[in-house]
Amino acid sequence: MRILLHKSPENLNVSVVLPVHNCASVIGNCIESILRQIHPIQDIIIVDDGSTDNTPLIVSKYPVRLLSVRRSGKAKAENLALTQVKGDLIWIAEGDAQYPPDFLEKMVKPFSDPQVAGVLPGPRIPSNSNRNFWVRCQEAEFQVRWLELKEPLAAWVYRKEVLDEAGGFDEDALHDDWVMGIKVKALGYKLVFQPDSIWFHHEKETLWQIFRQQFRWGTAHIQSLRKYKRMPRGIAFNSLFLGLLIISLVFRAFSFFAFLVVCALAIFSYVIIRYVWFARKIVKDIKLCMGVPFIRVFRSFSSTLGFFWGVILYLSGKDPFQWILNHG
Repeated sequence: MRILLHKSPENLNVSVVLPVHNCASVIGNCIESILRQIHPIQDIIIVDDGSTDNTPLIVSKYPVRLLSVRRSGKAKAENLALTQVKGDLIWIAEGDAQYPPDFLEKMVKPFSDPQVAGVLPGPRIPSNSNRNFWVRCQEAEFQVRWLELKEPLAAWVYRKEVLDEAGGFDEDALHDDWVMGIKVKALGYKLVFQPDSIWFHHEKETLWQIFRQQFRWGTAHIQSLRKYKRMPRGIAFNSLFLGLLIISLVFRAFSFFAFLVVCALAIFSYVIIRYVWFARKIVKDIKLCMGVPFIRVFRSFSSTLGFFWGVILYLSGKDPFQWILNHG
């Protein structure tokens, strides 16, 4: 770990990197929210990752720099943009998000500490015009998860010099932000929260859409496990739970394995009750309170099934990351 560039936050130059893929319905609102930021932005580089819709046409109407590449994944698009940017800080934005005008102004403040390498914003708020039951459940779940977080697992605004020292984003990782967080922390730098920086995100509106998203993300975790020997605790617990359940059913081992399954069920029940307890502090609607743990479990087990699929792909000699790109 070395001493990082120290400037007062208001003097830090910021570059925006925005990788996009088939974001035609939302990209315009995203870019306009970035252009309205109070904190000055030095340059905005948007990398179109092989979109098959009108995303490049819409982006070309704005005062931004557009790079187009063949479909190769978000991380590779980010690394391409990193070779072009000029800012002290790099803001990795999302094409289906919208940001209040003071978002970036608040996000740069923690960089007054020279050992802060990255900053993570507060919980997201759905921007959907259709705020159905599942969208509202996800909103409450994000707030509950925010209360549970002890430290950031990733960041959205990074010091450029730290990204360079970390070797850029891993191009075979779908969870590039999570993996970058691991790499930056391994270098000895700090990631911090900025809870005042709220933002808006277009959420999935049906259980099928949520399942597909989480299944793809779960499939990608085999890459992280192989390379960094780490994976999210939820998927690790679910994998153990499902594995024990399958073994006990297939081999009729209703003694030792059955005991382990009962223990896992007890832990699982505790997690559900804990989520309901947290949800009651945030929302008053009892249906929504029950929907929060359901959504949490549904997302978690969807990711776990995806992880098992990734293992199957890997053992059969296929590339899980390429499968994700082909089915994304």
